[in-house]
Amino acid sequence: MEPPKVEFRHEDLELLRRFMVGDMEGLAALEGDPEDARMQAVWWLFISAFTVAVRRRFGESFTRNAIIEFVAELRISMGKDRDELDPKVAEDWIRNALDNLPLEEQVLLPKNLDALVSATLFILERLRDEGIVGEAGLDAFLQETMDYAKEVNERLPSIWDEVGPLVQPHIPQGEGPSGA
Repeated sequence: MEPPKVEFRHEDLELLRRFMVGDMEGLAALEGDPEDARMQAVWWLFISAFTVAVRRRFGESFTRNAIIEFVAELRISMGKDRDELDPKVAEDWIRNALDNLPLEEQVLLPKNLDALVSATLFILERLRDEGIVGEAGLDAFLQETMDYAKEVNERLPSIWDEVGPLVQPHIPQGEGPSGA
């Protein structure tokens, strides 16, 4: 089994750009064919943006309690829709972005793909609303996201022998992202 190889193009950032300025209309496009190379690139960029935003928000001096409080406050702000965000998945996904989740827990994250997609979008939306893009602006944030995505994609083959066999059984086959 080979690691996924994703080729990124700047046009793949368009949906993320729209999301980051509050245009939620395009989210339906995220439910495209999961086997489509462009859709894979777009999702990889959303996850990379999530990671970049989480690292900006929490920094290196985060505490587990800060993550728990953030997720709790987010769920409270969601009102009657709060059950759409699984707190355990959200907290683990944030910890994963901060490189603070043990490998044996990381490989379980894709088990509930719908919850992971929801957590990615709800948390990224909240961080966007908090102004995580920063003074450098959206273009700088998107460039950092693209750079991070490419770095992880290039690094993946070097660690795939270790993580591939652990991850593969937990990745739903043939299922697209839904609930986005």
